[in-house]
Amino acid sequence: MVCRQGLGYVHRNPVLCMEKYGILHGDLSGRLTGDQRRALRACSLDGANTWQRFRYITWPQLQPTTFFVTIILTINCFKVYDIVYMLAGGSTGVLNESAIVLVYHIYEEAFRNWNLGYASAVAMVLFLIVLAITLVQFRGEKKYAN
Repeated sequence: MVCRQGLGYVHRNPVLCMEKYGILHGDLSGRLTGDQRRALRACSLDGANTWQRFRYITWPQLQPTTFFVTIILTINCFKVYDIVYMLAGGSTGVLNESAIVLVYHIYEEAFRNWNLGYASAVAMVLFLIVLAITLVQFRGEKKYAN
């Protein structure tokens, strides 16, 4: 059973990472503009090393985008039903115990077992978990905002 859990975990993560790579790359590379290049050039002329240029020029400009991407990826991590279902569902469409995620549990309780009240309660708990994590991230962003 430990081996199955490990393999399921290893197979799911690269797919999830590659699926969201476009969001990360597009948003973060879009923030690197010509203004930043000019500021980096001026900073290097003033004698700043690579770490200082990253810390004082690049990171403050990437911080709002990094915050947005972090929130979006956190929300997406909690709704991984489709990829887990395709990779671990097999021909029967029923997941092993090692591959069950919270959203699949909600689906199974609501549409296979017809426990709609219980599934709604679990969905509300999932909403509250995502809301709490997002609020913590917002507080952290206010702490480091310029």
